[in-house]
Amino acid sequence: MCSAGFAAFSQVEVHQPMHGYGDLALLAEIPAKLLLVTSGFRRLQESKIEALSSPISSRRSTLMPLTNLAPKANSKPSKP
Repeated sequence: MCSAGFAAFSQVEVHQPMHGYGDLALLAEIPAKLLLVTSGFRRLQESKIEALSSPISSRRSTLMPLTNLAPKANSKPSKP
């Protein structure tokens, strides 16, 4: 079940424009290297960044998600 959920969510993308906070456009005025750290499924994170049309999306060179690991075949969910 966990593997099926992972397989399904790893294919999710955003296909409509998204809107961030009102000051998102001000990022373009910062004369420094901007870094964006995300977590989650790579395809979804990349599509959200593009949907935001943020200054980061036009200046970034690499997106490095923190978590993008498939569950192990015989692993059991951890207990809280």
